[in-house]
Amino acid sequence: IGCLTTQLQYMAVQIEGLETRFADQVESDDTLSRVSREIEIAERFDKEREAQYIEIREEVTRKAPAYRENEFLMYLVRIQYGTPAYTGGLLLRYFDRWVARLCNFDLNRSNQIILAEMESTNEENFKSHTSPIIDLQRRRKSRQQELEGGLGLPALRADYSSLEASI
Repeated sequence: IGCLTTQLQYMAVQIEGLETRFADQVESDDTLSRVSREIEIAERFDKEREAQYIEIREEVTRKAPAYRENEFLMYLVRIQYGTPAYTGGLLLRYFDRWVARLCNFDLNRSNQIILAEMESTNEENFKSHTSPIIDLQRRRKSRQQELEGGLGLPALRADYSSLEASI
């Protein structure tokens, strides 16, 4: 047991030395530095993108009810006023034009459509975005494992663990 304990201590010192070399290599490795910078940039971009998404959702949530609650506007939308599908007799057309002026139909309907398009586009863009962060993190981890493997750290750690388990 004394010999095994000495061997464990020797391996622990070796591992510690190799981990120090590994840390130095990680710090000076151009590939890891570049990938880490790319991860930072991607994280910042994703945060900005999410903030913009939330801002647009809040704007839609704040403004959309005003259009839905405008009974005159919703009446005109329902009867398809201002579209080729709109049908109405002479008297009804006169009344609908009066209602349209009353609720500022052209501007409000245009704004309502723009708001709906903003919401739709915002949701589509947010759902379709694929962040490069996971791929970049995999590349960084792969490079770190490559550096560790070059030093023989994984094998030495495995030997240490199996020797420790046998004691």
